Amino acid sequence: MDISAEHSLDRAHHRFKSLQHRRPTPLRECCRFTLLTNFWLLLQNAVLNYLADAYPTYAASVLTGNDFIRPMFGAGFPLFARAMYINFGVGWASTLLALLSHAFVPIPILLYKYGERICMAHA
Repeated sequence: MDISAEHSLDRAHHRFKSLQHRRPTPLRECCRFTLLTNFWLLLQNAVLNYLADAYPTYAASVLTGNDFIRPMFGAGFPLFARAMYINFGVGWASTLLALLSHAFVPIPILLYKYGERICMAHA
């Protein structure tokens, strides 16, 4: 790894250290974990319900495919995360991840609104 890249990460950590004025308390961490878990469960529930309703004949295969692909993304993330943070820097890499996560927010809403039309088009 490049020495200047590590120095850049250290510099970014020290620069934003002043923004870390709130100490993580157990209550704050429990609330954060609860909110993120509930959001993730709602998102997965919307996607799994849509997949099962859209392809009732192949529901078992579709749900199994979803259960196989989702952990592959989770397993693949550590393979590029370190390189992304070193090459882009902390600010841009975090911004990229935030933009990607915001791009996926409307998916359950779109599936709810247009799901029946999509299902009928592919039936």
